[in-house]
Amino acid sequence: GDIINLVGDFDIDSTPSLTVSRLSGLLILHPDILVSSTKVADSAHCARKALLQEITRIVGGSTPSLVYGNMLHELMQACMTEGRWEDEWRESKIDEIVAREVQTLWAMDVQVEKARESMREKSKAFGEFKEMFVGGKQPKPNAFCSDLHSSSSSDARLAITETLSVEEDIWSPKYGLKGKIDVSVSGTLVDGGDVTQQGIARHEGTLPFEIKTGRTSAGMDHRAQTMLYTLLMSDRYDEAISAGLLFYSQSNQVLRVKAARNEIRGLLIARNELATYLHRRMTLSDGTEALWEENGGEQAGEEEDEKQLLPAPIDDERSCKRCYVADACMLFRKAVEGDTEISTDEDAPLQLLYEDKTGFLTEEHTTFFKKWEKLISYEEQELVRFKKEIWTMGAEERMLVGRCLANMSIDTSYRPPESTGDRKMHRYTYRLHHSIPLATQATSSQRAARSLIGGSLTVKDPIVVSLEHPHVLSISRGFVLEITAHHIVLGVDHSLVDNPQAARQLPNSTQAGDLVFRIDKDELAAGMGRIRDNLIQLFVAKGDEKRRRLVVDLEAPEFDDSLVASGSTTRRKLIPSHLNEDQERAVEKVLSARDYALIMGFPGTGKTTTIAEILKALAKAGKSVLLTSYTHSAVDNLLLKVKDTDLSILRLGSRDKIMPALHHLTIDPDNKATSLAQLDHQLMMPQIVATTCLGINDSFLLWCVRNQAARKGGLDVSLFKLLADQHPTAVVELAHQYRMNEDIMYLSNKLVYEDKLKIGSADVATQKLQLPRNEALADEKPWLRGLLAPERAVIFVDTDQLPAREQKKGPLVENEMEACLVTETANALIRCGVAETEVGVIALYRQQIKLITRKLEHLPDVEILTADRSQGRDKSCIIMSLTRSNAEGQIGDLLKDWRRINVCLTRAKSKLIVFGSRSTLASAPLDHLRRFFAAVDEKGWTYTLPKEAGEGLSSPRVQVKREAKEEERVDSSSSPSAPKKIRRGGGALALGGPLSQDVVNSLL
Repeated sequence: GDIINLVGDFDIDSTPSLTVSRLSGLLILHPDILVSSTKVADSAHCARKALLQEITRIVGGSTPSLVYGNMLHELMQACMTEGRWEDEWRESKIDEIVAREVQTLWAMDVQVEKARESMREKSKAFGEFKEMFVGGKQPKPNAFCSDLHSSSSSDARLAITETLSVEEDIWSPKYGLKGKIDVSVSGTLVDGGDVTQQGIARHEGTLPFEIKTGRTSAGMDHRAQTMLYTLLMSDRYDEAISAGLLFYSQSNQVLRVKAARNEIRGLLIARNELATYLHRRMTLSDGTEALWEENGGEQAGEEEDEKQLLPAPIDDERSCKRCYVADACMLFRKAVEGDTEISTDEDAPLQLLYEDKTGFLTEEHTTFFKKWEKLISYEEQELVRFKKEIWTMGAEERMLVGRCLANMSIDTSYRPPESTGDRKMHRYTYRLHHSIPLATQATSSQRAARSLIGGSLTVKDPIVVSLEHPHVLSISRGFVLEITAHHIVLGVDHSLVDNPQAARQLPNSTQAGDLVFRIDKDELAAGMGRIRDNLIQLFVAKGDEKRRRLVVDLEAPEFDDSLVASGSTTRRKLIPSHLNEDQERAVEKVLSARDYALIMGFPGTGKTTTIAEILKALAKAGKSVLLTSYTHSAVDNLLLKVKDTDLSILRLGSRDKIMPALHHLTIDPDNKATSLAQLDHQLMMPQIVATTCLGINDSFLLWCVRNQAARKGGLDVSLFKLLADQHPTAVVELAHQYRMNEDIMYLSNKLVYEDKLKIGSADVATQKLQLPRNEALADEKPWLRGLLAPERAVIFVDTDQLPAREQKKGPLVENEMEACLVTETANALIRCGVAETEVGVIALYRQQIKLITRKLEHLPDVEILTADRSQGRDKSCIIMSLTRSNAEGQIGDLLKDWRRINVCLTRAKSKLIVFGSRSTLASAPLDHLRRFFAAVDEKGWTYTLPKEAGEGLSSPRVQVKREAKEEERVDSSSSPSAPKKIRRGGGALALGGPLSQDVVNSLL
């Protein structure tokens, strides 16, 4: 059942079989697994090292020579791109590059001037390179590039005629490879002799130009990497490329690397071997759900362990001692592969090394690592499920499931603001719109269907831009800056206009607006490599020993309450009097913690306020604080609480992703440090440093663990829960809530919190939805009057008497009648004077979100949200569509998640309206749904819609009189306190695979 791709000249019409041999054809195994060309080149010596680098993202430690090399790379690329080689320009470019890398130099304690001097010295010969190889269509007489397989008399001569691109990121499903080319050039290669002589072999066209800043070695790994780049570029540029170029800057030498068939064939065999191991990892959990069940939730038996997931170690003493992945290699060897020793000779050097790196690990340590590494691998399968759709699905087809925007053209009238973001990822800004204008007579439903909002793309999402006509995969990558119904603004790393593929393949297309693109969510941007590396660091010999004791060994955390002793002056200074008793205990617990403290914040209990007070207290106590969260918005919302205090704060991160109101807390791009002393002051003096982190927290686990086997194995058990269950004395609960009235709180208590949630004030307990035009209620239909009555704070609206069955569109689920009922209810609320910004609609299914979005396009300030995006979006009234309604009683996986349901319910402050089919929902043997119906029955909160309620609801929308706005938009600069415009749908990771239809729906 393995998928292969055959490359070669085959006559498929004349023979039923195709033959690949040593002499002809190439076979690519699992071509949709794109293996890094660099890793394939490295695998010649040790395939195990290459694969570990691929799955862990481990890199060698930074050294001054490596940093100098990276800066020299950038300088050479700049010279070639801009065609500037003179000393004065080069000097200014060195200053620019060194200034940009000052933080890296600071981390290694390398002085700025020393770095400048090194760059000056090592780039002196660049001018000679230019004089020898650059300019003119014919090679100059002395422009020789060496060829390791030829005598000096037959060395080729080279002329570089044009620089096409730098850092060109190429994905090639044809060869199952990916790679980033240092410089893509056009040039002429002529074999030795007189360049004008007839019969001399010559190549004119595209060439990969690989820069090496070390000494000339022309080792197999360098040559292999360059050969593989010829395959990538031949695929990208659709031309035969017979050689690549290796430039060694220290010797100013250029080597020609021929793409020899036998060597290419050997490299692709090595690539196929790596792909085989990666494929095993990607199918690791297939069929293991039953095994989890059979084993009572324990490890899923030995069957899957029989798969060899890593290549065998080479056990070479010299190489292993110097290898920077040796810690990970030997950890896997002991914990996963079960090796207790390498050699029976206890004094053998490799055995001593193995003992040094793994001898301290206990059985509990290896069991912990094996379990969690396996669960990470299960989840990793889902992270790569959809990436191949970018090249296996047409743009229109993928757009239908919400993961792509098809037929997009550049808006040439757009003038982008100057970027203040990451210059590596955001070098260019473009606004794009549909390339085919919508007819002026188009209906509202046709216009809604063309809306760019409602899919899975949202502001800050990573994206891949590909040319659609002609199809060229991944010409640029970046992220979404802004999205509206009619256009999308992108920040990308490569120009979409000056594109060599477009220029070559569309020679008659002179206008940027003539190019047609597709924009895909970047499924390759997410990965588990960093998470796996963090896990590994717990178990390496010189790793995070303290965290290993606390997280793996589960040692009890220590506390010292002397700083916050009752009645002390210090306590009165650090803990403000306006906090309630829960919040006060939380601040106390943090101040007294020596290891960690856990704060369990229930909905509406003032978590953000409490954290803000903790920040202030820690700063007053003389502590430096790292504030971190999984998202930029979460970090920024916390900083908004303290930005106007006397605290010194540094906000790290790209300005494009930080709220403009907090830009003054970032390092000013126009006033960057020029010395280590200045940078040291900028980084080390602030009391609070705030940034995002990449890790697993409750939010990540709640919404993003997609793999069934991973969930059954416990990957959805957060570190917070793990520690809280083991050490409950480390936990403080925030139970007094100030959001929901007493009826909504009652429902949440019965569903989840076992009556722990408490009302924060009498005003909150009795708050009701205010209808400013209450007299309009009398004009509504009887069933709407019953739903909207302010005294009814919680209503479950049973749709069983209506023709309100769900509809299936392939794997997607929607409910037309339920969407109409939601629309009618929202319209009535607005007619009764409720502000659009105080009404929220939540649905668990993305297809239902799209359906409701189309029906409510006339109310752009009514937020329509998925469950995950509803967090932090509190509203006076929440309308919820549960969607599922069928005779079989199938509710799917989403409604089985009590945490997801609870988040939705607790967004409501004064009124909660839930539409659903009771017969379908009540048929599920689930405790949380049973508790839900017991609560609404006890309080008389069920309203069964009469049959006539569904009459006349086939219209896609009910008009509401309001002033028309020219354009509503979602902007990355929106303040959280400002009214949000047309926030349609969610932005959960588009993950999935062959899961249940229900999980697929949550992703689309």
